[in-house]
Amino acid sequence: MVAFLSKNDLSKYMWVVFGVLMVAFLSKDVCSGAKMILLAGKQRLSTQRRVKFFIGGTFLVSITLFILYVSAIYNKTIATSNTDLIINSVAILFIMEIDERVYELIENTNFVKMRIRKGIDDIDSNKSGDTDNKQDDSDMESLLSEFNAFRCEHEDQRIALEQQQGQINSLLETNADQKITLEQQQRSNEDFKIALEQQQQRSNEDQIALDQQQGQINSLLETISLLETNKDQRIALEQQQSQINALMETIGKLSQNTLLDKSV
Repeated sequence: MVAFLSKNDLSKYMWVVFGVLMVAFLSKDVCSGAKMILLAGKQRLSTQRRVKFFIGGTFLVSITLFILYVSAIYNKTIATSNTDLIINSVAILFIMEIDERVYELIENTNFVKMRIRKGIDDIDSNKSGDTDNKQDDSDMESLLSEFNAFRCEHEDQRIALEQQQGQINSLLETNADQKITLEQQQRSNEDFKIALEQQQQRSNEDQIALDQQQGQINSLLETISLLETNKDQRIALEQQQSQINALMETIGKLSQNTLLDKSV
């Protein structure tokens, strides 16, 4: 695609990809904000909670739509290629996901601490009986199973993020290959243009030479025509001269006859 070096290199397909990415990641916040605004209209809730829901939902929807608008304006102004468009979109979405990830980390950390503390308290409070020991063991096993499930869930999320990163990298590599191909095509077009200009110049020179030769041929034809005209005139003059000579001989003979008649 050298075409990627100008604003005209931003293809419509990549703008569609940008829109899909933004909608896929920001639609959750828009839906959450809309639900909060709808909950603000429920009469069963207290006035204080309804006000909180309304303010929070309005703020969340406004911030999300503002981010979508600013992202579009920013990419339209700054992005000079499809690669820049994708990188800027991923960076914006990464910044948007930071607060969610931090919140999940804090929530899960507190959950693990609470579960471990609860297990320790249960062990200290239950000092006798096999039944209590078995209950403690079951609590610890449930705690470990929940922790393992939490770890597996985060491992799946990490794998999904790595897959998305691999897809983005492959897309960037494809765009780089397309860029190289377009650069080669542009060079070929420039070389072909130069060859056409040279051929046009040679054609003009050949046309000028042909015009000159045609002029020389025309002048030669005119000369030949003049020579033929002069030849015809010369033949006519010779004929007239012969006629005059014949007339002079006839006149001479007549005059001789007249003189002979007079002498007789």
